[in-house]
Amino acid sequence: MIREKSKERLVISEFFKPFLRILQIFSCYSPVPASSTAYKMYSVVEVTLLIFVPCFLKTVDVLQSFTELDEALATLLIYVTFFIYTLKSISLITQKDDVRKLVRCLDLDIFQPRNTRQRNFIKGQILTSKGILTLFTAGGCFTCTLLDLQPLLINRQERNGPINFWYPVVNTTKSPAYEIAYAYESIVSITHAFTHCVLDAINIICMAFIIGQLHSIEDTLINLRSYAEKEVNIKGEPNTTEKIHVQMNILLIECVSKHRALRRFANDLNKIYTNNFFLILANCMLALAFLMYKMSKAATLDFTFIFMIFYFGTMMTLVFMCNWYGNEIIYKSGNLHTAAYSMDWPGTPISFQKNLLFTIIHLQVPIKLYALNFFLLCLESYISVVKTSWSYFVMLTTVSNN
Repeated sequence: MIREKSKERLVISEFFKPFLRILQIFSCYSPVPASSTAYKMYSVVEVTLLIFVPCFLKTVDVLQSFTELDEALATLLIYVTFFIYTLKSISLITQKDDVRKLVRCLDLDIFQPRNTRQRNFIKGQILTSKGILTLFTAGGCFTCTLLDLQPLLINRQERNGPINFWYPVVNTTKSPAYEIAYAYESIVSITHAFTHCVLDAINIICMAFIIGQLHSIEDTLINLRSYAEKEVNIKGEPNTTEKIHVQMNILLIECVSKHRALRRFANDLNKIYTNNFFLILANCMLALAFLMYKMSKAATLDFTFIFMIFYFGTMMTLVFMCNWYGNEIIYKSGNLHTAAYSMDWPGTPISFQKNLLFTIIHLQVPIKLYALNFFLLCLESYISVVKTSWSYFVMLTTVSNN
């Protein structure tokens, strides 16, 4: 390999540490298989109080609210996201070992960049995705802050909570039960927003990593001859045509090996997150339909309308990110065979040209990610989600008018 490398090793797993620490705090991930007894007890209590109990209380509230369409949809708007969050958390908790293996694969030697330019390709993609995810998380937390403040600013005399859980026996409209319930619901709301966004960060950054690696493979293929010449010079060997052709063949084989490793990584990512990808699409599809219906009924620029605008933007950002990165993976991996053909191969030996032909055939199959192993993650799927949400919105409006 070309040792025009940056001096230090690129440790990709370092980019995941802030998100994994957050998930560890909220008991959705642990860095080591065997955790202490104290942490296990903490995890059981935390998951019960902040994931399972809220989901159960909101489920009962939903079952009791199906008397009027507007009231039911207002409840479902929050419940759908809560229910999807619970399923995502369970999925990650049950697949901790697989996630640990996936993160370790990021630092394999075969994924190390050849030079500073390729290092910047990979690092740039990951940092861009982290920046978008940070804004997305901030938007989600701000949206839930608006949700927490809404009962204090609108119809305060009704003494509603931010989420309006169902509570057995206790009358939460009287003090101090009201204050305790309000504080609990506010904590659940902010925790839910923060953790929900971080749960989706792992797969998004992995997708950005794949795109960066595809960039580096494309760069190596296009500049294969110049890289081979530099490698021969670094080794101090005579810069003969034969030596260059031998080195070109070595680099070509390394590109194929990296592509195969990257395809295995993408398959592992898809196995772990294929259900989560579907939950993201389903969550956004239903939430967008409910939001559009509620926004059509709300007074313009009141507090509830502003909350729904931010909620709508957060949902659109999430579903767009997944499908955008999925589409980029298809596009980049689908163009690698063109990059291989574009290299300076005329004049090379027949043996090299045969290897190049096999490489081009191998690279013609693009890498794809799926939701539920069926729905392809691409921009067409994004458009389909928006169209389906609009259809549900029209149906709800028709039912309401009738």
